[in-house]
Amino acid sequence: MGPPRARRRSPARRPAGAWALAPLLALAGCATAGGGDGTAEPPATAYVAEEIERQIAAGNSLRAMQRIRALESDASAPVAAADLAGLRRAALRSMNHDLELAWQEQRFLDAAALVRSLAVVRSLAAAAPAAQSAGGRSLPELYRRAAQRLAAAGQEVSALLLGLRAVAEGEPYTAADLQALGGLAERTGNARALTTLAAAAAARGLAPALPELPPPPPFTDLLGGTVTVWVDRGVELRRGVGIPDRVIGSGFFIDRRGHLLTNYHVIQSEVDPRYEGYSRLFIRLSERGDERVPAKVVGYDRIFDLALLKTEVEPDHVFGSTGAGPLAPGDKVVAIGTPGDLSLSKTVTSGIISATGRRFLQMGDALQVDAPLNPGNSGGPLLDERGELIGITVAGWEQFEGINFGVSSHWIQRVLPKLYRGGAVQHLWIGVSAHRAGGAVVVTYVLPGSPAARAGLAAGDRLVRVARHAVEGLVGVQRHLLSYDAPTLVEVVAQRDGRRRSLLVRLEPRPFSPVEVALQRDLRDNVLLPLFGLGVERIGRTLLREEHRVTRVVPGSIADESRISVDDPVRIEEFGVDEAARLAYLRVLSKQRRAGYLEASVLLLAPLEQNHFL
Repeated sequence: MGPPRARRRSPARRPAGAWALAPLLALAGCATAGGGDGTAEPPATAYVAEEIERQIAAGNSLRAMQRIRALESDASAPVAAADLAGLRRAALRSMNHDLELAWQEQRFLDAAALVRSLAVVRSLAAAAPAAQSAGGRSLPELYRRAAQRLAAAGQEVSALLLGLRAVAEGEPYTAADLQALGGLAERTGNARALTTLAAAAAARGLAPALPELPPPPPFTDLLGGTVTVWVDRGVELRRGVGIPDRVIGSGFFIDRRGHLLTNYHVIQSEVDPRYEGYSRLFIRLSERGDERVPAKVVGYDRIFDLALLKTEVEPDHVFGSTGAGPLAPGDKVVAIGTPGDLSLSKTVTSGIISATGRRFLQMGDALQVDAPLNPGNSGGPLLDERGELIGITVAGWEQFEGINFGVSSHWIQRVLPKLYRGGAVQHLWIGVSAHRAGGAVVVTYVLPGSPAARAGLAAGDRLVRVARHAVEGLVGVQRHLLSYDAPTLVEVVAQRDGRRRSLLVRLEPRPFSPVEVALQRDLRDNVLLPLFGLGVERIGRTLLREEHRVTRVVPGSIADESRISVDDPVRIEEFGVDEAARLAYLRVLSKQRRAGYLEASVLLLAPLEQNHFL
């Protein structure tokens, strides 16, 4: 491992006004556009068509197709139907060309994204479901080839998970193919994968020689697969005295090549560009005493608080990346980790699952456990009473002092292949905030410039379906979005004014903190809705104050819990963002109808990392 890397400050953010000026300048530049033959052509027609042509020429065929679909659905669109048909054919040719190129270059996941996109475009054109195939390339075949390539490169965990994905998509595996996947499951200790493969073989009438994993070893043997994660951050001066600055966490091996999982917050200083100090990463193995073994960060996911590390160690035990089965409050759990000092490594504690479905992550949910844990336990394995991996422990989230959580292995196995690719994991999104209302999922806010904004989604739309997934809740949609590996076109069906609309949305990389992006792109008053659940309109302004009226309160939101209601007069006294605490605050002077219009000062606090964005 080389010398510690120099830390640089993050580049300055783009001024918020720049987002508003860009489209205005573009429109101004084409305001005098006319027809090529000298006839007076509406400026918007020429501009829109040329913009789409430029996107196709630049290789942005998915974005161009999304724009074409939005125009086709708009009765007042400035482009004629015949011209749109020609643009559609050009975009389809470009998409097929990109698919063939991805196939030739063996970028099978990029090819899979294009196959999915072509299928939805053709299904919308034919008003009927289209097969998940294009150009002779089927979706399950692409996943199978991607899995084979990863296996050849020694990335057995990712290869197995993609292979299982191909099985779920209906790839016609032979007995030999299933047997090869069974070998991967055996080497990675994934017992649940073997169960899945056996069921797939039975459904296909095959009888592959699948291995049988031995029963889980005793907990004393599992200790060989766990480590202490140690981040040395040099010396911190306190009152003129130098004190070692270090972060202690836990981790566990997930393959024989020395890859291990821990929490992102344990190794944050290794990858955070805002950190400018000294930072060196090591692990400690109990059987090697005080020896510090260098390690490096391969990939990390801030949203799920996960990090994949690599060290040159062949572990004694590997924890299989199994998907957790049905978990319920009261189920027994066991945690292994280093609860504080290095001398306490390999500590085993037990407890029960206190609750499931805790919405404390931006995507997905978490387990709440009552096993005795300390901050040093963060990143250790969370096991069921049989010793099978069900998650990763997260100890000491600052806003929940004394309460411990775990990220379920159900989410881990969806993120793992992206962690192995290296760097910061990027998830895809639609670009909206939503909430449940009357049994439906309703769009609360649409981020300007997001895929949803370009597709035509609007606040108040009721989400009915995202691709093939019927919308029943936020977590279900987030789980479905995790199945996409590269920007992809999906159909989003929304209901507005009692009428269903079919929109084409290009999924794009999700920012870590959508609220902060919204504060850069949009007016503050608009962002109060996704941040605090408070919709307002300005009704008056003087030199020192702004008078507003509450137009909307999202049920169950912070504003709702503060007893603010629609039509309440409010005066915004103060608004700000505390980046260190990752909080936004709003102080309003409110005349609440529920309190007989008595004037009261209300302070609203909201985390910047919200869990209702899709």
